[in-house]
Amino acid sequence: MTGLAQKNGAVISHVRIGDTPETIYATRIAAGEASLVTKVGEAEARVAAAFEGDYRLTFNLAPPIFNKPDPVTGVPKKTAYGPWMMMAFRMLAKMRKYRGSALDVFGRTGERRMERRLIVEYEKVVDEILGRLTPQNHATAVELASIPEHIRGYGHVKEAQLKTAKTCEAALLAFFRAPAPAAKPAVVKVVV
Repeated sequence: MTGLAQKNGAVISHVRIGDTPETIYATRIAAGEASLVTKVGEAEARVAAAFEGDYRLTFNLAPPIFNKPDPVTGVPKKTAYGPWMMMAFRMLAKMRKYRGSALDVFGRTGERRMERRLIVEYEKVVDEILGRLTPQNHATAVELASIPEHIRGYGHVKEAQLKTAKTCEAALLAFFRAPAPAAKPAVVKVVV
């Protein structure tokens, strides 16, 4: 359900629209059930616990500042980086406190600027949804509010998903903005 960014990092979008407050809920992940490792030291400990003997960590990455796109496919080529990347990951984790500030080294990339633009666009769509929400357009409003959940990944993967999501959003917005069909007039007998 990622797609938006908070201080330029991925977050989960939590927009719920319901007929009554009782029908609005948020998914909760039980303690110990998440598979994401958030600290580099924890990742190293899990790898050490999972493998015995001699092993070597290799990370296949395509950082945009080092890897240029393939001239034929346009897809960035991945490069294998060795165990020294754990030190780089530690350094990047410490730099997290600078996200969104003038010291954010990744904040000026095209992808981060696009993410900030998407937040502003999404807030405008949500404001419009809230201003026009009716029982008749509720289902469309829910679909519109969930569009960011379909924008995942990084780089070319995110760009492709964004293109699809924006096409879907345009169609849903047109339907949402269309006037409701006029109610069928009741048949009235006129007796003279």
